[in-house]
Amino acid sequence: EAGRRHVAALFASLTSLIAVEAVVSQALPLVLAARLGSPDEVSEALARITSAGAALDFAVLPLLGSLSDQVGRRPLLLALPCAALALRLVAVAVPAAPLLVASKVLMGAIVSSYFLLVGTSCADLFEDDGTALAALEGRSAAAWGAAYAVGMVAGGGILARGAQALASSAASVSTAALRAAYGASAALAALSLGIALVGTRESAEPAARRVSKRQLARDSSPGGFLSLFTQKGAQGRRLALLALILALQAAHDGEGDVWQLYSAHARGWGTSTTAAYGAAVGVASSAGGLLTGASVRLLGAKLHTLAATLSTALANLLFASSSSALAFGSVAFCAAEDCMSAAVMARLMQVGATAGIGRGRLASSCHNLAAVTRIVALYAFGKLFAVGVRIGRPQLPYFVCAATQLLAALLVLVIPRAGWEEDGDGRGRPGGAKR
Repeated sequence: EAGRRHVAALFASLTSLIAVEAVVSQALPLVLAARLGSPDEVSEALARITSAGAALDFAVLPLLGSLSDQVGRRPLLLALPCAALALRLVAVAVPAAPLLVASKVLMGAIVSSYFLLVGTSCADLFEDDGTALAALEGRSAAAWGAAYAVGMVAGGGILARGAQALASSAASVSTAALRAAYGASAALAALSLGIALVGTRESAEPAARRVSKRQLARDSSPGGFLSLFTQKGAQGRRLALLALILALQAAHDGEGDVWQLYSAHARGWGTSTTAAYGAAVGVASSAGGLLTGASVRLLGAKLHTLAATLSTALANLLFASSSSALAFGSVAFCAAEDCMSAAVMARLMQVGATAGIGRGRLASSCHNLAAVTRIVALYAFGKLFAVGVRIGRPQLPYFVCAATQLLAALLVLVIPRAGWEEDGDGRGRPGGAKR
């Protein structure tokens, strides 16, 4: 019972923290559009900003993962919402573009770190149950989807009331509207902190937290994710292949905020339509995340991962269309986007643990691998869109992204079904949540 309450609090706090960013997700593109004007310049600016955020993830996540192995998960589960609240209060007081850029970069790292801590805490509780871990990874996607849906609608409504169209490719938003949106974001940060304070507990066993300062310094290296590719034996090869699949899937995150620019450029979407699409994707992602556990149990980890990865490729191709109807048709397939890596992450946590890698370090290595991919993908996505606009093919990055997911699907087929089982030989093993 205590374990269930702890998991429920983890995901409620995570949902609130994601909403902190979601409710202002349209603010910065509007501000940049007003300052820079052309879609290709805004795209490249957003690519640089989101790449900076991914680079910060790359630097911070290994330290945070290893630190959680030393001091425990709960102190960090409380510290991160505190930092988010402070950032939002500063943005409310001074909603200037440079501060909003810095706030976005730092908030991205905070949300990524919280995802890591929630996943690590769940691995503490369900270390031997791969299906349960995959289901909980799916809940993370559901949390993102629910927060994004609510945040896009609420934030879009606030900003739409303060936005005045200047031209077909640019808009301005009033300072009052910005303060209102970031004020709502600050309230959500306070809610996340309150939930974590009241509902969470320490999940790491005391014996697992005996990490020396020397080991902490070694394990917190940003390049620690390379250990996923250097383990020996059959399990090491499987770990490396799973990590490669995870990296290719993470390339989808390179889209960043470019989708808003693409929609405005190719289909003439305004703030309200963009908010409606974002909310629909959020609902679909939430539904997909909640169904992840059932999907893995019904199809098995391999077939679930294959189907979800192919669905993500199809979603990219549909969204690339200039037709709004087809773009909204991609929503159904977007349900797979944020849960396609669930079984991969769960299996990585299990295989990596057999190599003696601490859970915090292992989780941070997986997240850092994804962060490296995002740094490259965010820059590439923005550049491809800018190039595509110049040559009359703005959908170019979506075609490249779809091809990347098809390659990931091919690698999923390479691993035999037995390689997705809990002990690696297809027999499975008993286990479950620690009470």
